[in-house]
Amino acid sequence: MQYRLDVAALSEGKIIAQPRKLDLCKVISSQVGRFYTEQIAFTAKKRVIGFWDLRRLDQIVSNLLTNAIKYGHKKPIEITLDQDGNFAVIEVIDHGEGIAPENFDKIFKRFERVPNDISVGGIGLGLYIVKQIVEATGGSINVKSKKGEGSTFTVRIPLSS
Repeated sequence: MQYRLDVAALSEGKIIAQPRKLDLCKVISSQVGRFYTEQIAFTAKKRVIGFWDLRRLDQIVSNLLTNAIKYGHKKPIEITLDQDGNFAVIEVIDHGEGIAPENFDKIFKRFERVPNDISVGGIGLGLYIVKQIVEATGGSINVKSKKGEGSTFTVRIPLSS
């Protein structure tokens, strides 16, 4: 039920945020720990402290990791954290099937799923939710991918949102 409420709020641009001082390294480590059965390597290039809504950060990281697990063909996943000026930079890298360039925009649309060689569950909301949250903070999300080589999702969020 909460998921549906979030999607409705995001669609209407009514995201309620409760920012507080957070250590993004700890937030990501906690999310990685939830996926303890998966091979996920987390590297923090720098300790990044900022003011964010914990619930929304959890959604960003969880949705990106879930996506990488679904499409990563059980290969190791990498997540990195760094800081670039006034932005935190999170990268999630999988070594799965990759995404064709013509589908880059589609994957961030609501209820959009692109054709692929594997059958996975989902209704096409995870990346849509990530993009809506990230853009509401004044940040951005980008994808780089090559068919057959995997994907890298890069999230840039301001240190104070």
